[in-house]
Amino acid sequence: MTEHEYPVHLRITPPSGVTFVYSGYGTGDCSQEMDTGLFGGKDAVITCEMEVTSPPQYREERPLYVVASYRYEIEAQTQLRIESK
Repeated sequence: MTEHEYPVHLRITPPSGVTFVYSGYGTGDCSQEMDTGLFGGKDAVITCEMEVTSPPQYREERPLYVVASYRYEIEAQTQLRIESK
């Protein structure tokens, strides 16, 4: 099987009042859905910088959603790590 038969589909949805200002993944754009092939132990680092364009008046939580969809065969451990700075 090839890596194209196992695409990883990634969608990142920022909270309201937040916009993407930088995308660090090849020609990918964090504001759009992205696909990559991670077959055979490959990995990828995707950097998405965001800017708060409409700050809340009061302290509140605004969730950032990251959805990864992929098919796989269980041959090895799979990890998804999300970091914030």
